[in-house]
Amino acid sequence: MFQRLEIAAPLTGVSTCRAFFADCVAAGEDSLWVAFLDGGARCIHLARYPRDARRGAWPIRRIIERAAELESAGLVVAKRDGDAPATAVRNNEATARHLALAAEAVGVVLLDHLVFTRGDCTSMRRAGVL
Repeated sequence: MFQRLEIAAPLTGVSTCRAFFADCVAAGEDSLWVAFLDGGARCIHLARYPRDARRGAWPIRRIIERAAELESAGLVVAKRDGDAPATAVRNNEATARHLALAAEAVGVVLLDHLVFTRGDCTSMRRAGVL
């Protein structure tokens, strides 16, 4: 028996990433979705990380450890935010920068951090945060 192998499309560009994460963030959970990418920007693993209930922070260390385990070349992350796009950028700016610096320290590139808001999707890279 043979099974057809689908080659994953590279996660390049906001529209491709937005389509990739749309169903993930639609549930409305307060989670950070992370696509771990190979050198060709193809997703090799997708994971959901809930906010740390005790500290209210995202588990940056766990994400970076997983990226190292997978030998990931890059990351694209996405989350849902109920605020307006401009407010959502301000709310998520520190997380995006912290994750980008931590990833860079282990040789992984944070390609983008998408914030889904009411009917919109904001790229932290396009907003100049990354």
